[in-house]
Amino acid sequence: MAVHWAVHIPRGLVREFRRSLPQWIAATVGEPVPHDTVKHRPIYNVTGLKRYVLKGMDPHFAPLWKIRPVPQGLIVGKRSGFSRNLGPTARARVGYRPQRHRSTGWTSDATA
Repeated sequence: MAVHWAVHIPRGLVREFRRSLPQWIAATVGEPVPHDTVKHRPIYNVTGLKRYVLKGMDPHFAPLWKIRPVPQGLIVGKRSGFSRNLGPTARARVGYRPQRHRSTGWTSDATA
């Protein structure tokens, strides 16, 4: 089994995140994980990340995103998503409103 995450970690919390992650994984799977199980890398190329993560998309739509689709085999369960505490329902529950930039009409929230 493999999991690939793209996670934003504030600069001042990277060390703590790296220290805590193996403990969180062990608590989830029920046993300690070998020291070389978890690998971290900063993301420098967001376009490359997008193409990598989306390479299993429907080949019909891939050219629109300039992605070369690659068969990914059978996916059981959810292929991708976001944490429920970050989703639209959770944000609506706490009254979150995306910040709008008046001069451009641009919004900082893609679901707005």
